[in-house]
Amino acid sequence: MLGGAIFSILGISSPLLWGCIMAILAFLPIFGIGLVMIPAALILAINGKMGAGIFLFGFYLILSLSVEYLVKPKLVGSQVKMHTLLVFLSIIGGLSVYGVLGIFYGPLIITAFLTLSDIYLKKYDRYIEQL
Repeated sequence: MLGGAIFSILGISSPLLWGCIMAILAFLPIFGIGLVMIPAALILAINGKMGAGIFLFGFYLILSLSVEYLVKPKLVGSQVKMHTLLVFLSIIGGLSVYGVLGIFYGPLIITAFLTLSDIYLKKYDRYIEQL
């Protein structure tokens, strides 16, 4: 809804509608709200509102990059108690293998692997020490 508020401030028509559309598209990783904000920034620039277009594009970059690369890994990482970089890499790997559902599958697979390896090490630790 923040995008809708920015649209209202910049004088773009139907900001509530665009805000709702962006809220739905926000579930698409990396470029979700960009499907609305980038064309809107281009339209503003073409219509002679270059400053507003640049502001909207910059706002989109800051918002999307901070959410995708800082907020999401922190949220997912705090839930599964994994390092932020590992969560980020598992999300990227999951996306490349499973598509949009990879956001969930990637960290889930890594968590399962880490849990199973932890169980294995605890069970067979005494044998490893003997070697």
